[in-house]
Amino acid sequence: LGPDSETKAIFVDESTCIGCRACVTWAAGTFEMVEDQNAGRARCTRQWNDDEETMQIAVEMCPVDCIYWVKRSQLAILE
Repeated sequence: LGPDSETKAIFVDESTCIGCRACVTWAAGTFEMVEDQNAGRARCTRQWNDDEETMQIAVEMCPVDCIYWVKRSQLAILE
């Protein structure tokens, strides 16, 4: 999940993801496509595997705004 001192993390709301692959294309170290029954959805599979600027660009590229920065302590609850 990144350095112990890190207080934030990335969360993808997979229920609203449209599978555009923008985040995976931009920050492949952090995001992957996961196949489900209907279509592929993005998922953050490795927190802090890309630098913060790269992850922020991936967040901003999402056309449906389904990627969020959250408090690290909230991540387990959201997932």
